[in-house]
Amino acid sequence: GAFYWLPVFAEWDFVSADRAFVGFYSYANHFVNPLKLLGRYHHDEIVPFSIGLVMVSIAGFNALACFYRRRELTAPQRRLVVFSVLAILGFTWLMTRASAFVWHLVTPLQRMQFPWRILTVVTVATAVVAGATLPWRSEKRRAVVAALLIVAMWALSIRNTGYRLAPDQRVPQTIEELARTYFAPDLCDEWLPRGAAVEIPEANRKGPVAGSDCQVDDYCRQAGRLSCRVRTAQATWLVLPHYYFPVGWQTTLDGRSVPLAADPRGLMRVDLPAQAEGRLEVVF
Repeated sequence: GAFYWLPVFAEWDFVSADRAFVGFYSYANHFVNPLKLLGRYHHDEIVPFSIGLVMVSIAGFNALACFYRRRELTAPQRRLVVFSVLAILGFTWLMTRASAFVWHLVTPLQRMQFPWRILTVVTVATAVVAGATLPWRSEKRRAVVAALLIVAMWALSIRNTGYRLAPDQRVPQTIEELARTYFAPDLCDEWLPRGAAVEIPEANRKGPVAGSDCQVDDYCRQAGRLSCRVRTAQATWLVLPHYYFPVGWQTTLDGRSVPLAADPRGLMRVDLPAQAEGRLEVVF
């Protein structure tokens, strides 16, 4: 989570972040019925998720056992079990519509977009309680029961998560094909540079668009790198199919630095000198 959210908050002034929390991305559209956590995955849902009846049953049994045999637990063990049970209950509630007033009042929560992201915490807490098994009179019997439960959870995980790609679904086979297919200005209207346009013309999404007296060929788009060969007769410009952010990017023409800025739509615009010829590299 930190790898995602720290850059987001560090560069908050550079993005039109409000667009990322409306419509599909609004927290209010993604509260969860807690009974769904007991069911199986449904692949027709956009984000299927579940803890599963087996894991919840084990955690519930262990919680009751720890309560009735609490005198056998050490103080740190009691604190861990109590903390984990409260975390399961509290964070599960925070995923439901009953907690909407909390999300409304605590505005930083809204930056999560989806309440079901809290399932990460619930899963860890449930695993802790499910693993908090007390000694049995017959340790061999406990080992057999544990082995059977592990097999049951494994079988359910295979059944619930197994899937086959649709016949018409094509997976990119190379990095270059992945870049050609998916690396384009963000059509989902999420995390755009501040002031950038949402609707981008088709020509600007597919490849460079050059000003007058500028020839462009051999365009290549990779992760964190855009490059092409350019030839100019007079000072001109080139717009690349990538949104411009004011940090991290370096632009060179045959090793010499050239200016990089945003065009009126928020895309990368490179100003090229007259009588220039060579490889233009824009690298993050």
